[in-house]
This record gives sequence, structure tokens and C-alpha cells, in this order.
Amino acid sequence: MARIPYMEYEQAPEQTKVMYDQLQSMNGLVNVYKIIGNHPKALQGLMGMSMATYRSGDLDPQLAELVYLYTSTLNQCHY
Repeated sequence: MARIPYMEYEQAPEQTKVMYDQLQSMNGLVNVYKIIGNHPKALQGLMGMSMATYRSGDLDPQLAELVYLYTSTLNQCHY
């Protein structure tokens, strides 16, 4: 159980719901976003950083995800 409560979609303010919808369409809504969702401005910043670092390259998103998973496995870091 998380020490910081998850901001679930149903309880989220409208601004956060919009960002959750965007995240869901990109790569799914994962728990780290639900934790940051407690602070909409922080979530907006994390989304901007994620888009700049993970989604702005020439790699196909599916291939990029495979690279993340493979690197995680090599480092024995369970994704």
C-alpha cells in the first residue's frame, strides 16, 4: 500500500482527469501518475518531462518500451 494515497480518476479534479485521459491514451495510467495526481501542477510537469525524454525520439513507442523493459531486466530492476 502506498504511503501517499492514489488520486483515483473518480475523485480527481477535472484538470487531473484531462491529464489522466492523455496518459491513458499514451501508455496507460500507472500508479506513479496517480500519486503525482495529488498535485496537478507536478503531474503536468512530469508529463512534460516524460514526453520530452521518452516520446520525442525517432524510435517507435513500442520499440522504446521494449528497450526500457530489456534495460530494466539487465539491471535486475523490476519495472
